[in-house]
Amino acid sequence: MTTTPTTTPTVPTTNITAPATTATALRTATNAISVQCRVGAITVTVARDFLLSNKIMVDTIYLGLPECGINGGNTTHAQLTVAWDECLTMVVQNETYCTASVTLFNTMEMYTWSPNGTGEVPRIRLEVPIICTYMKNMLVSVDFGSMGYDMVKDVITGLGSFQVTVQLMNGTMPLPHNSSLSSEEAVVLEVSITPSSEQIKVVINRCWATPTQNPADPDSHTFLANSCSLNTYTKVLMNGNSSTSRVSVQIFRIVNLNLIYLHCQVQICVPIKAHTCVPDCLQRTAPSSNIIGRALGSS
Repeated sequence: MTTTPTTTPTVPTTNITAPATTATALRTATNAISVQCRVGAITVTVARDFLLSNKIMVDTIYLGLPECGINGGNTTHAQLTVAWDECLTMVVQNETYCTASVTLFNTMEMYTWSPNGTGEVPRIRLEVPIICTYMKNMLVSVDFGSMGYDMVKDVITGLGSFQVTVQLMNGTMPLPHNSSLSSEEAVVLEVSITPSSEQIKVVINRCWATPTQNPADPDSHTFLANSCSLNTYTKVLMNGNSSTSRVSVQIFRIVNLNLIYLHCQVQICVPIKAHTCVPDCLQRTAPSSNIIGRALGSS
């Protein structure tokens, strides 16, 4: 089972052949700035000609904190990349979506730009919220402000997703397709997210077996629910601790079938502050407040 990650494409640069007026700068700002949403990180791309036309030096833009400046790019675009736990990046979530946000700024100090040594200041001030939304898109509108200069405050949004894989293991080795097992042998279900991230945890929430490929087959045998074992033949090896989770089960001690298909519902979790992603099987509770996505895998 895989879900293909999507990112916001880089917006082509707008060619500016003459100094931009304030109105032009405000109109072209959102075209000159784009965001790429990834697992655990945000990358913001800014067109260099937009900065040049508005007298903004490239080394004066930053994300969140002044020390979080340019760390990539090319001759036409500058890039700034920050992790979710850097540069005042905020991660907010509920049961249906997760957003990671940070603000793009530039400094307004006077500096020497022109060849004759005349001191200049930027024509606009950037205060641009950068928002990456996972699982559900969100658009926020804000007003412009005036403090002796115009401010660009349009929200730049992007959409991200997660790629999750599930496979069967015989111990630590992948189980070959159409394998045969005795009732005493255990199979390990391994679920992981790609690429791995220390900030993203995978939680196996529910697993069951059916005689057909249909996960909704009425002849269903559940052996894991609320991330906890329902019998002595099922063992949770690792769950909610990292970007990989594992469950071991002696499936033919539970199901009296010659051919079975295994299905698992998995959850993507982000631990924030005191909230953990590790299920508490003593209380039979799962960390639902931290869950930002769900998926189904079958084998």
